[in-house]
Amino acid sequence: MTKKMILSCLALAVSSVLLASPIDWMTYQGPAVGARAAALSGSIVADDNDPNLAFWNPAGLANIKWSMASCSYLHSMGLLFDPVFSGPKRLSYLVLAGKGVGLSWRSLARHAESRFEAQGADSVNTYLKYGVDEFAFAFAKKDELHPSMSLGLSAKLITARMTEVKQIKVDTLWDPADIIDENGIGYGLDLGFHGGSDPLMIGINVQNLVGKVYWKDFSDDKLKPKISGGISWYNGRLPRITAGAEKFWGKGVPELKYMLGGEYKYAIPGYGAVMFRAGASQYRKAPDNEYDWSMGLGYIYKSILVDVASLDQKGSAEGARQKTYTASLSLFLE
Repeated sequence: MTKKMILSCLALAVSSVLLASPIDWMTYQGPAVGARAAALSGSIVADDNDPNLAFWNPAGLANIKWSMASCSYLHSMGLLFDPVFSGPKRLSYLVLAGKGVGLSWRSLARHAESRFEAQGADSVNTYLKYGVDEFAFAFAKKDELHPSMSLGLSAKLITARMTEVKQIKVDTLWDPADIIDENGIGYGLDLGFHGGSDPLMIGINVQNLVGKVYWKDFSDDKLKPKISGGISWYNGRLPRITAGAEKFWGKGVPELKYMLGGEYKYAIPGYGAVMFRAGASQYRKAPDNEYDWSMGLGYIYKSILVDVASLDQKGSAEGARQKTYTASLSLFLE
């Protein structure tokens, strides 16, 4: 009797231990947003006139000249382990931004997989599906004593839905399926700085300074912070030059990443203007040939802005190069 009680207690204790969430920390980073940012390899932290700054650096919203609405669409040719992409092609970002304020929605992940494994004489069939979304409210304010400087804050609500089904086949019979179907809820907080004077601007942003996602049947997921910094140089005539660097905090994260980009605007009298963009990035201590490069085009006519970009990166586990395409449509609301 005592032995049975001990075994029952042990079984209860084991069952009460929460499983680790199958969503890894990179998935919570989600894809970077905006075709213009993608074409410049993500070096727009120091920018001050892009609605996607609600994501890249909320402090830059203090200097935005026009209220804008923008949406972005993402299409990757393969799955990358890099945080740039996680999930199938999809609408990835919606934002409404004005002077000093921004509201956005971002699709962090859309994932589904089915796995069949043999464990000795038994077989295990596992199906996993999840989706993660992020809703953010960003605002910025200029320093009254130093109007060229501003601070920004982005408060984020993260929602997740996960379904995991596991079934074991013993000989020729399937055991009852073990099903976990639940919702996760979490938060994140970004803090940004923007300053400088023409032609040189400086930006710093810390994403997920604090952040966590809570689950019932899984252990909670803690978000890893990332600090980004950059400069932007533009004198009104020559091409705009941007440069930046980013680094995740904590163990098991990539090395410091460097980015460099350039943008040239060509006006067409009576027909708007065309923007040509290109960029490149590389991780510190990476082999010489392991770099990412990007290019893109933009076209503005009256109140419509269309941007497209292609990112080529060495990001697969096999070392093959893969492409990610991004398109953005923005409307000037004033």
